[in-house]
Amino acid sequence: MNRPRPLLPLVACSAAALVAGCRTDDDFAPPTPPDMSALVEAYTRPTGRLNPTTAVEAAQGIAARADDLKKSLVLAKSVFEAVNDIGGTGPNGTTTASEGLVSSRAQALTGSVELWQEVRWACYGPEGPDAAVDPQWGRIMLNTLADKAGLDPVAWGGFERCVMPSSAGFAQVIDGALNVHIPWGAATGAPFIFDFDGSWLDDTGQAVEARIAFGVLDRAVALLQETSTGSLRVEVTFEAIEDLLAGGGLRLTDADGAWTCSVGPGLEGGACTLDGRRVSW
Repeated sequence: MNRPRPLLPLVACSAAALVAGCRTDDDFAPPTPPDMSALVEAYTRPTGRLNPTTAVEAAQGIAARADDLKKSLVLAKSVFEAVNDIGGTGPNGTTTASEGLVSSRAQALTGSVELWQEVRWACYGPEGPDAAVDPQWGRIMLNTLADKAGLDPVAWGGFERCVMPSSAGFAQVIDGALNVHIPWGAATGAPFIFDFDGSWLDDTGQAVEARIAFGVLDRAVALLQETSTGSLRVEVTFEAIEDLLAGGGLRLTDADGAWTCSVGPGLEGGACTLDGRRVSW
């Protein structure tokens, strides 16, 4: 993803810079963000424990959801870099440009550091992030809130006929609502949590309903898999998602910690290790 899709920097609408263009309003009444606490708790604290039985359950479950992993990666890539750029600085500390920005509006409380902002920016289109910005490819919209404590962790909005590249031989079209929990200032290891409810194109190019929640952590997509002992978080790196069923490595997190796993073709056999312990199936 070479072309940035930044949100307008929220810091530009802080108390020190309200005169720079944000609307101030003594009747400030920001919208209420969705409650993502239960989903965040589920992803950050899996309840199950890995053993030979739950390893098979998790492997079978994630193999059956291989397509969900691929679609999750498309969704994440469509917003992840923009979310990273909230605050107006890129990965090297440089100020990001507003390339791709379609529209924005903001409201703040006079004399305080409370802000609501809504931003829409253009989707990549079928040629991907290196192509010229073109609003015809649809939009992504996010709402964000901030106060003197910093940015609220929940951003929400959705996709408006958002066209993205696809490996299926045709452009992907995403439409629907999206909530994102962003771990601002959290300890290393806290995932981004995405909750999408809408539609996308299946492998035949037909629009189908889609509801999926997933995490993004250390360049890996994470899905929760329920087992007989509780939930396990299964993480597959971006690079391994396309060939997941060919076997390879993945990470599996249970109530005890993160297991490093190696699996065979079809995920029908494998082994995971954690602190000298080993579980095979």
